[in-house]
Amino acid sequence: MISKHIALTNLHVEGGVVTRDDGRPFDRVGYSRFKYGWLPPATDYAIDMAKRLVPELRHVAKGRPIYVISAPYKFLPTASHAIAQELCTMLNVWSVPSVLLPFHKTQVGDSSYAKASLEERQAQLDTLGLHLDESLVPGSVFIVVDDIRITGTAEKVTANYLEPLKPYATFYVHAARLSQEEAARHPGIEDELNQSVPHDLERFVTEYEDGEFQLNTRVLRFILERPAEALERFVEYA
Repeated sequence: MISKHIALTNLHVEGGVVTRDDGRPFDRVGYSRFKYGWLPPATDYAIDMAKRLVPELRHVAKGRPIYVISAPYKFLPTASHAIAQELCTMLNVWSVPSVLLPFHKTQVGDSSYAKASLEERQAQLDTLGLHLDESLVPGSVFIVVDDIRITGTAEKVTANYLEPLKPYATFYVHAARLSQEEAARHPGIEDELNQSVPHDLERFVTEYEDGEFQLNTRVLRFILERPAEALERFVEYA
C-alpha cells in the first residue's frame, strides 16, 4: 500500500511567534477565522493542495476511484470539511475525478482537545468509533484532509482505521504541520491559534450574507455557549 504525508508548510514557534518554512509569519488571523466558518482560507488551502496532489494522483490513481475525506464528525462537520469540499471540486475541475465521502465518528468531541497533551489527545481519540462505507476502501485512493497537524494523533487514529481496509494508496494532507518536538514544547498552540482573534455572532451573519461562511461544529458550540441574552440578540439580528 502507498502511504504519503504532505503538508503545505511546516510551522515553527519561537517567542510566541508562529512562522512558516519560508520565514514568513503564519496567518493566524485567517486561520482563526477559518476555524470559525470563514471560507476564503479553505479555498486557498485547497488550491495549494490540489497543485501538489494532481501530478501524483495522475501517476498513482490510473483509473482507480479517488475519495476525499475530512476529519471525522458525528452530525456537523469540522472546519476541515470545507477544505475537503473545495479540494474535491478542484480535482474534478482539473480532470482528476474524485468523490467527497462522509467520514463519521460515534462520539462527539469537545473544545478541550485543542489544549490537550499528546497523551490526553490519544485517550480521547481512542474512543471515537470511526466509520465510513468500508466497501469503497479496498483498491481505492484516499485523500485524508485536515488543517493543522500538531501531534499527529488524529492522523494516526485515522490510519489505524483506514489502512487495514486495504486502500491502494492513502494521502494524508495538511495545510500546515508542527514537528513533534515543537508540539511537545507548545501543547496549547492549537488552541492559541484557534483563538487568535475574538469571535462574535454578528460577524458570522455578515460572512454568511457575503457567501463566505459555512456552519461547522465549532461555530455551533460557540453559538450555544453564549449567554441567553446574547443568543436572543443574535437570533433577532440574524
